[in-house]
Amino acid sequence: MRNARIILLCCLVCLLLMNSAELTAGSGSPFRTRMMSSDEFDKLKRHFGIYEEGRNYNVIINGYGTGFMPPTEREWDALRNKSVFIDEGPVLAAPPNADHSTSNAFPPIGNQGSYGNCVPWATGYYTKTFQEATEHGWDLSSSYFTSNFFWETLPDTSIYTEEIELVNNTDRIFSPTFIYHMINGGVDQGSTVEDAMEMLYTIGCATWQNVPVDSTPYTKTDSTSWADETAWREAPLYRSKTSYNLLDVSTNPGIETLKQAISDGHLATIVMDANYFSVLSAQDFFSLNNYTSDTTNHANTIVGYDDSYGPYTEQGNPSVFGAFKLVNSWGVGTWENVNDGFYYMSYECMKQRIQYAYFYENEPNYNPQLISVFNMAHDSTRNDCVIKFGLGDTLVPTISKRFNDFKFVQNI
Repeated sequence: MRNARIILLCCLVCLLLMNSAELTAGSGSPFRTRMMSSDEFDKLKRHFGIYEEGRNYNVIINGYGTGFMPPTEREWDALRNKSVFIDEGPVLAAPPNADHSTSNAFPPIGNQGSYGNCVPWATGYYTKTFQEATEHGWDLSSSYFTSNFFWETLPDTSIYTEEIELVNNTDRIFSPTFIYHMINGGVDQGSTVEDAMEMLYTIGCATWQNVPVDSTPYTKTDSTSWADETAWREAPLYRSKTSYNLLDVSTNPGIETLKQAISDGHLATIVMDANYFSVLSAQDFFSLNNYTSDTTNHANTIVGYDDSYGPYTEQGNPSVFGAFKLVNSWGVGTWENVNDGFYYMSYECMKQRIQYAYFYENEPNYNPQLISVFNMAHDSTRNDCVIKFGLGDTLVPTISKRFNDFKFVQNI
């Protein structure tokens, strides 16, 4: 919360001796990463654009939030020199279909309401939950959301509010709020995929039990408060193995690599234009016919694909097959025609319109080794504070780690 007193009790559990030379993005993962060429970098930057100071990236569409934010110019400059681009490598024949949404490790359809935290829902709630539940053998099939509607009188108006509550396995489903409140800069105006994935890599994620999502998402009561000590102690138990990885899916080999990654057990984050949900087909399907946007404002998650989906007509061809399955974070119904929280997108639409998919890899059996506890109280903005721990000499530490800066691009 900017320009306000912030009192934090933070317990930071971490492994400072991270072998940082080995743990580069993608190390030990099924993805081989490399730096981008100049042409690849320029294409990527044109596609997502540059962060505009003072712009609110939480575009509200029919009462629902979005929140995808592109990198700043300085962050783009730093990304140019990072090994984050997934190398397609040899193209393998992926299985004909995969659908992780049918797994007992997949959480129930969530609802971000009007908050601008689509990125933490995609990368944290869906992806992190699925990763950890798969690793630990957790069965989430009994989890569901209750929903109550009521009129709420505010100072200037009365609104129809949906109060939601997650039932069962709250200690095994991960909180988008924990992520969003630490990477949104103190305002509910969106966040970047890079920052969310970097935070999952450096800090981890707390569960819904310790950081519940606001129960009245259409009445914004808090989008900035940091979590308490219990959540900070829990989060490092669930760190990821890699940070931000990016795959170019604008080519046929890219699409095949994406399918192979999904079949190997990964979920992918993509960014699309949520304004186009209004033109979904009766079967909740996007093709090149009805999705014509090159704008990005909303992060969603690829959960599967099916080579036999169809046949459908796309740009005059009546015999097209194949589609990706995606999950949204706007609950069930209202925004869709089939009330299940999912929609489909043709392979060509993914290739020509979406063009990029984000990944990070889970760290199985991660065991933090060090703990540091401190109290913090100040009257400044939280971005003005520097929290840094190290081992060895205070001036020239053997290794150090910052805990106030969760940016993917640090020290620039």
